Amino acid sequence: VSMIRTGLKLSRVAQLIQELKSLPALPATVEKVREAMSDLTVSPRDIAQAIVKDPPIAAKVLSVANSAAYGFPSRVASVELAVALLGLRETYSIVLSAAVLNIFDKSRRFDYKAYWEEAMNSAAAAKAIAKSCGKERDASIFTAGLLHDIGRIALLETVPEMYVSIPPDSMGEALVEAELDIIGLAHTEAGYELATRWQLPVEISEPIRFHHSPGFATEATQNVAMVALAELWMRTATAAGADEDGAIALAGPLITSLGISAEAARAAYRDVASLERVRFAWESPS
Repeated sequence: VSMIRTGLKLSRVAQLIQELKSLPALPATVEKVREAMSDLTVSPRDIAQAIVKDPPIAAKVLSVANSAAYGFPSRVASVELAVALLGLRETYSIVLSAAVLNIFDKSRRFDYKAYWEEAMNSAAAAKAIAKSCGKERDASIFTAGLLHDIGRIALLETVPEMYVSIPPDSMGEALVEAELDIIGLAHTEAGYELATRWQLPVEISEPIRFHHSPGFATEATQNVAMVALAELWMRTATAAGADEDGAIALAGPLITSLGISAEAARAAYRDVASLERVRFAWESPS
């Protein structure tokens, strides 16, 4: 009986992977911005004009540029200004994030507002940790933080009846175990399937795959560790009775893998704990 169940589960997983591969491709806007990164003659205005042709993505780019993660001193009111302030690599990172986000935000099966607020907070935390590691100029870390749990939505979109049976308060390894038990595929692997289909760079795809098991990552290991730490500390910092010493002790292996000092780790935790929590609201682009 157990062999039959295993066979059925494997068959279901194979079918699920095929369904994941049939999810929509990224829009042309992403490719246009990526191509512009290698063309020195392209101006922020040119890139902005390509972005505003896709209003949902343009709205999200402005929302992200105006978030606490970037902390610009005054409101960013136009896509062109956002591109000029952020730079090409960061703009591409945000356009990529916004495009992925836009593919999935039409479903009524999930509290997307809460999900993306949590994702944005993780991205901001990852940026704060990257700063402590001397990698604040790495644009990929923001996108890796924002998209690290994208597999959860992918599973919800493909097997909604099964995914809603997973306890809503499941987190970390408990969430992975519940997904494997009920569906046969964890959100980490589902997200990695999407990342592979969309040809995302390893700096983003590896954190998606290994943020719950950073010790297994063999590429982009610093990004993996930073995203894993961001997720851990975002939960720790908001938990009842949260304390700095406990958070540092809990993150010991990740801190060691990042190679930062105890003083830098404490500074990073304080930065994460003091982040203004995001309330994500899409606005009309201008």
